[in-house]
Amino acid sequence: MKVIPTPFLKAFLFIASLILLIIIGSSSTSLQALEILNLDSSSDPLVHDEAFIQLINKYAKTWQAGKSKFFEGKRLSHARRLIGLGLPTPEQRASYPKKNSLMMGEEANSLEKYLVKMDALPDSYNAANDSNYYMCQQLHRIRNQEQCGSCWAFSISEMVADRFCIGTRGKINTIMSPQWMVSCDTADNGCNGGEFPTAFQFVETTGLVSDGCVPYQSGNGFVPPCPNSCANGEDINVRYRTKNSRNFDVNDMKSVQASILANGPVISGFKVYRDFYNYRSGYKHVAGGLVGGHAIKVVGWGVTQSNVPYWIVANSWSDEWGMNGYFWILRGTNECSIEENMWETIPAL
Repeated sequence: MKVIPTPFLKAFLFIASLILLIIIGSSSTSLQALEILNLDSSSDPLVHDEAFIQLINKYAKTWQAGKSKFFEGKRLSHARRLIGLGLPTPEQRASYPKKNSLMMGEEANSLEKYLVKMDALPDSYNAANDSNYYMCQQLHRIRNQEQCGSCWAFSISEMVADRFCIGTRGKINTIMSPQWMVSCDTADNGCNGGEFPTAFQFVETTGLVSDGCVPYQSGNGFVPPCPNSCANGEDINVRYRTKNSRNFDVNDMKSVQASILANGPVISGFKVYRDFYNYRSGYKHVAGGLVGGHAIKVVGWGVTQSNVPYWIVANSWSDEWGMNGYFWILRGTNECSIEENMWETIPAL
């Protein structure tokens, strides 16, 4: 069978798409799709392609795209390595232990229950700016996973650190080790990614150690063996375990807000499209193909001056990306599946 050269195949697909769009009509949506197809055809474009950024800003109504130092001069193949969360199928998600306001049991504290019952949630809140938690080290820190698909380990270890500090009022104020999860959680795949259910099982049964005990070493994509002693001389058998890890009901985001307000940040996973890498402020998917799943930490929520609701999210791409390491994403519409993949866990104190 004769193989069609790739350039000719791309040209054919583009012309065919053009004819189809002309048949459908020249609506703004069709023109947008055509422009995106044209710019998204390169197999390994620059992350911060100028024409692509201009296209995003042409059609984005609630956010702005731009460049970051973190991805300066980098190509999409480089950026793909940072995306390491396996997102579940609907059937898998349906099997997860759930939490919503109608199912709050012993894992929900009295403040959490009150907030939901009395509908006492504020219009905006950011745990990272809460003066009651000024002492919590990890809560105010943006980390850098570098060239390893370890977002799943960073998000979970950060949430656990935050919740231990908040739950003990600063008595347990430890930065947890994502490297411990990357190297020792054999049910997941280190720098090649992980999944929330298996990662939470690891935290509940094996537990986490401090970042000083097992510092991060996988920034270059290499995964060292699971250590049997601490780098700083600590006792490696001192572990921080959790319980009641649950996936929130996508139709009950008030439970998410109440949990953040009462217990600290939660985590989530969402679908990353090419345009997300060019984030500057706000986010709603506009252009570019699906890259993969990414794990992050949700620290709060708010509403813009134009009345657009959003989640406040801490990323793990250093403070040289986004808004000093944070980003806002549209709230209330399950944008990029972010609301169906919200999880929490409770410190086992």
